[in-house]
Amino acid sequence: MEFDPEILENLQSGQELFNQGKFFEAHEVWEEKWINSEGDERHLLQGLIQIAAGFYKLQVGMPNGTVKLLQKGSGHLREIPSDMYGVLLNPLLTSTEKWIDTARVMVDEFRTNYDESLLPQLQINLPLH
Repeated sequence: MEFDPEILENLQSGQELFNQGKFFEAHEVWEEKWINSEGDERHLLQGLIQIAAGFYKLQVGMPNGTVKLLQKGSGHLREIPSDMYGVLLNPLLTSTEKWIDTARVMVDEFRTNYDESLLPQLQINLPLH
């Protein structure tokens, strides 16, 4: 697969924000490239955008929105190769599944508190050109 260096740079910029817990900002960065992307690249970016937005919903006390967005984002990421652009999707998807379950419990218990130390980190192994 041919890598678009601009998308790779965009992924890394968003990764840094995501890993700092700045989910809204990561979502905004990825959206810049998503708008003009297509195919698998579009699925990758849209999935990451929705997952970041889902964790942002968690941060602002909307666990129901978290469940919906994490499910949508996971669906997009399952449509593409699990290491596209070096993004390690399997660990992210595993963590996202656990957070979907956690957010459902939060909804059922009418609570918005959660353990921030358990938020996922996005890993990217730089692809070789």
